[in-house]
Amino acid sequence: MDSRDYVCAFTIDSARDVPADFEPPRGVSDLLAGLFLPQGEPDWLMRRAYPARILLLTPDALWVIPHSRAKEQKLLTPLRDLESLECGRILLLGWIRLRWGDVQQVLPYNRRCALTVEKFLTKLKDCWLTHEAEVELPSPSGYGAALKEKFEYAQGTDMIDDDERPLIRFFHPSIRRVRRRFFRYETWSAGDLILLSRRRVLWITERRRGAYEPYGTISRSAPLDALLDVGCCSIHQEPHIEVLLRSGEVWRFPVNEGYKSGAQSFADVIRKALGVSRGNEPLSVRAESRSTGHK
Repeated sequence: MDSRDYVCAFTIDSARDVPADFEPPRGVSDLLAGLFLPQGEPDWLMRRAYPARILLLTPDALWVIPHSRAKEQKLLTPLRDLESLECGRILLLGWIRLRWGDVQQVLPYNRRCALTVEKFLTKLKDCWLTHEAEVELPSPSGYGAALKEKFEYAQGTDMIDDDERPLIRFFHPSIRRVRRRFFRYETWSAGDLILLSRRRVLWITERRRGAYEPYGTISRSAPLDALLDVGCCSIHQEPHIEVLLRSGEVWRFPVNEGYKSGAQSFADVIRKALGVSRGNEPLSVRAESRSTGHK
């Protein structure tokens, strides 16, 4: 059977589970986990946005292998080089984004089989985030608002196991604003949760392409020892919190004035633990300086 006819993701536990019309690399004998992702649904011209793929996880690498008839190359990502992992979960729209070096790979999928994909992602995160950074943080504490149910669920979905718990977190809830112009209408700002565990820094947001996304979340993970700095700054006269990774990648989101002091306290605690002195310039400027060789 042509595996391009499959519409559901499924688990690959051994080489025997790999569909016959795929060409897995030789020598993948130490398989920890595998996943089949079906191709995209056809549009009205019967075009498909992405091919069927298989993902094969070994103790030190992740293989992304497209269908043999797709015009894509196999990709090998050494886990030691994987800088960040993004997981989009919005209704039936799902994607996995891998970043390493100058490369990023986006793997879209339909979330009709989300549980199967989440089990694979848990194994990937468990294998990738093995090192616990030696960062002394205070006893578990939270800044900002109390978690909303949506973010409690999103945090629970993204946790690797029962032993991974937030050491420190900052939560900025979505905020409803009522405006009047010709008529009365309401808008919502996106909510954001950022936390540190012993393994990683995790950002969960309702922000997609700069806009509030009411029907899902996007999570981004990076190893805790990849965290360079956390700070608050003003951009266009609006307070923001920024997270700078050693790769130069910056995570940023705006903070309402009512949560500014909590965001600053959150950043100060982490900076103290990292041994970073406070600077006045945005972390994004420092990231650009790092990439261009300026200090």
